[in-house]
Amino acid sequence: MPGFFAKYTYTNASLAVNMRQKLITLCPNSWEIASKKPNFSKWVRRQLLDGDRTQQDLEMEVLNAAMWKESARKMADKYHALKKEMKE
Repeated sequence: MPGFFAKYTYTNASLAVNMRQKLITLCPNSWEIASKKPNFSKWVRRQLLDGDRTQQDLEMEVLNAAMWKESARKMADKYHALKKEMKE
């Protein structure tokens, strides 16, 4: 399986080229937690990306709610217009 490992190494190398560093400051307690993570940088990246996805999901839910609210209002307007028309 030399091809597999060569591809894997290449993939990791290409990822490393695209990485950027960001210095963070930790309190003693958070430093202890971070020092126990086998790959703290990877953990931070995943937390950030998951948080971003959560924010995007929340924004989409807000947009969907607004769309459904508008649709319900339009349907209610049509209902009341038809009801009024039937009375006349």
